[in-house]
Amino acid sequence: MARSSGVQQTGKLLGQPVTTWITYWSVPKGENLLEGEGHGFNMTTDGAIATFVGKGIGHLTGKGAGVSFRGSLYYKTDSKELAKLNEIVGVFEFEVDESGNTHGKVWEWKQPSSMPASDSRRIA
Repeated sequence: MARSSGVQQTGKLLGQPVTTWITYWSVPKGENLLEGEGHGFNMTTDGAIATFVGKGIGHLTGKGAGVSFRGSLYYKTDSKELAKLNEIVGVFEFEVDESGNTHGKVWEWKQPSSMPASDSRRIA
């Protein structure tokens, strides 16, 4: 059975204050495991918008409605001030506590400069 939800958050993106709206769903993948996907957008106080799609794997925390997700985000924007987002992959942590409160963090994924692509570990 799929579970879907919507979230509105405030924070900073590329150093700028943003409001983020997310709609996401998750389906069971195994015992206490979930697979999820989300779609949303970020809006700066100046009205610049970046949309995104994310996918991740989560697990139930065992505390009420609590869930913890890890995954990746892909952005698209026509905004000059947010244009860097078109070139990056974001990796995220997304937490929902037992009361339904949410908290998320996103980082830019970068290849370590000390590890050439030919030395990267493949998992598939």
